[in-house]
Amino acid sequence: MALAELNNASDQDALPGADEAAAFVNAEYIKMHQSTLRKLDMFANFFERTHDKSLKTKSKWYERNGVHPVVLVEIVKDHPIYTTVIVLSGLAIATVNFSRFWALFS
Repeated sequence: MALAELNNASDQDALPGADEAAAFVNAEYIKMHQSTLRKLDMFANFFERTHDKSLKTKSKWYERNGVHPVVLVEIVKDHPIYTTVIVLSGLAIATVNFSRFWALFS
């Protein structure tokens, strides 16, 4: 349960596989149920952290994202300065083209 420790998630009632099998053999169904609920709660916690990009792992940046041109383009597209430059250049081009169009009727 290293991922739980790395992300400070509680794994208090979660049993490892061998202990969960022993709980089944010993008819300790409440322990098994609590373990299953805790593991599902941890999965939900990990999925939520993955979605909001706050999940801590031991992987390096390039292992998570890969070094691929598509990834680099996505990183640039997510940057607010890039978005601002694209919007402003689009507005500038539209203004120039509109002034040329308007000049045809003047």
